[in-house]
Amino acid sequence: NYAGGLVGQITYVNNSSVNCLEDCTFMGILDGNDNIGGIVGNKEKDGQVRDCINYAEVKGNNQVGGIVGNLDYSGISNSHSIVYYCVNTSKVTAANSNVGGVVGKMKGDNKTGHWAGITRCANYGYVEGSTTGIGGILGQSTTRYAEVNNCANHGHIKAVGSARIGGIAGSMGNDPGGISKNESYNLKLGKCANFGTVESTDSGSRIGGILGYQEEGESDWEDAVRSVGGSGIR
Repeated sequence: NYAGGLVGQITYVNNSSVNCLEDCTFMGILDGNDNIGGIVGNKEKDGQVRDCINYAEVKGNNQVGGIVGNLDYSGISNSHSIVYYCVNTSKVTAANSNVGGVVGKMKGDNKTGHWAGITRCANYGYVEGSTTGIGGILGQSTTRYAEVNNCANHGHIKAVGSARIGGIAGSMGNDPGGISKNESYNLKLGKCANFGTVESTDSGSRIGGILGYQEEGESDWEDAVRSVGGSGIR
C-alpha cells in the first residue's frame, strides 16, 4: 500500500512546504496494491501536487491514479488539497475499484471548510477498472466539497465489470442516505471536456461522456455539472 512513482505518502506538517510537491516527472512502470499513484500514492490533508507529469504505466488494485492514487482532505481545520496543472500520458489500470487518469479517489470528512480539487489537469492514457469509480480524470469522490474543473480527457476509458464510469469522473458526491434526502455542497464539475471513448463490458454500468454517476445535492455550493462537453460513449 501507498506506492508512488516519487513519494509513497505525503502527510500533513503544520505550516510546512512539505505539503507541496511540484515540478516532478516519473518514467517507468509502477505496480502495487492499494493507493498507487504515478507521482504520489496517498496525499493526506492540506497542500498541493502541481506541475507534475507521469509517463509511467501504473497498475494496482484499489485507489489507482496517474498522478495521485488517494487524495484525502480530512482531519484538520480548513483542509484544502489540490492537484493542479498535472498530466498523465500512460496506461492506468485497477484490478478492482477507483481508478482515474489523474486521481483514483478523493475523500474527506464532510466538514465545512474542507475541500479538494483537481484543476487544469489532463489525461492522455488508457484507463481501465472493474468496479465502482472509473474516470479519465477522477475515479470517485465519496464526500462533500469535491471539485473538478478545467480538465480534459483524451484517453480511452473502459470498465470490465459493473461500474460507474465517465470520461471525466466515474462517480461524485456524498450519499445522503435515502432517495428523499439531498446533500448540500456536494460537488462541482465544470469547464471540462472529454475527447476519448468511454465503454463498459457490463450492461449494468452507469456510464457518461463526462460523469458516470452523481449523488443528490442542493444549496449554493451545489450539485453542479456545467459547461462540459463529451463524446464517444459505447
